Amino acid sequence: MNRLWSTARENIPPELRQFLRRKFRSVATFDDSFGDWESAEEAAIGYDSEIIAQRVLSGITAVRDGSAAYERDSVTFPHPEYSWPVLAGLMWAAAAESGVLRVLDFGGSLGSTFFQYRGFLKTLTEVNWSVVEQETFVRIGREHVVEPGLAFYDSIADALAREQPSLVHFGSSLQYLENPREVLEAATHTGARFLLLDRIPVSALDHDLVTVQMVPPSIYPASYAAWVFSMEGLKRILDEEWDVVSEFESLGGQALTTSGVSVSWRGMLCSRKQAG
Repeated sequence: MNRLWSTARENIPPELRQFLRRKFRSVATFDDSFGDWESAEEAAIGYDSEIIAQRVLSGITAVRDGSAAYERDSVTFPHPEYSWPVLAGLMWAAAAESGVLRVLDFGGSLGSTFFQYRGFLKTLTEVNWSVVEQETFVRIGREHVVEPGLAFYDSIADALAREQPSLVHFGSSLQYLENPREVLEAATHTGARFLLLDRIPVSALDHDLVTVQMVPPSIYPASYAAWVFSMEGLKRILDEEWDVVSEFESLGGQALTTSGVSVSWRGMLCSRKQAG
């Protein structure tokens, strides 16, 4: 039986394997038994940012040197797995600027998205990719991830002092902020024409959920406070300043909270509302 399953698995087309992973693999568990953010933070065990950053660095180095196709959450993959809507958003922003792409990547790790799409980005006239991250990631990024067009900053203000972005990207980062609305407002104030949200956990509820997200031990032992956003509520917030041009299913699969709420990872590409 094992040999039969191994043979069948080897003959499944890569595109179908990717689709099945997205549909049926849950990458995290959400405990939604907490009444407020403070309680969730107290219950979360957190993680050692130095250890995680070093693991991410190992993965990014493998991608940069060609021994892995891409890295996500410190895990390396032998074959590329692209989000075509994300790539379309990046290229759309570049097309609006005559082939120049200027990204502010909030919570962008050590440039994971930059390296994931590097092969496509090389076709552009110019790429300036500014990652805003925690101090540990910024230090390691500046010391060990030296790439043309890629820079690391510890605040939006610091990044804006050196670069004016055309697109702000939140790739699996907005949900880990205590006050995500404030950061979305800060993104609006950058003057960027485009906003790209990816891998955001959402539900069909009419309110946001405070949760503790447990990371699978196969990635690294950690848990941390995280929002599961109401999809409609998030759209109402965005509608104040942005037009949602496209909604899409993100890489990540499906999950259930401990109370049975269905969670999916979604993304949205937005353009700034025109005055008047």
